[in-house]
Amino acid sequence: MPAQVQCHYEVLDVPRDADAATIKKSHRRLALRHHPDKNVGKAEEEQKQSAQEFKLIQVAYECLSDPVERKWYDEHRDMILRGGLDGSGGADG
Repeated sequence: MPAQVQCHYEVLDVPRDADAATIKKSHRRLALRHHPDKNVGKAEEEQKQSAQEFKLIQVAYECLSDPVERKWYDEHRDMILRGGLDGSGGADG
């Protein structure tokens, strides 16, 4: 069963009209919270969950911090979230 696709804006906890500074600030806050080096003393399951969250945060930030990628994502967001696209850009981008 494929994992549910999560909206990049929801991952970073920012509104869809957030500016670059807001996206960067949220990314930094969440990345520090979920960074694998910050979760060493936690249970193994918590470490795995944080590592997975960290990866999602990184992917979301990479997309939303690039104006061209963000524009493409915004145009295709609904289709991506429904599972119509894999989000990698494929041959189109």
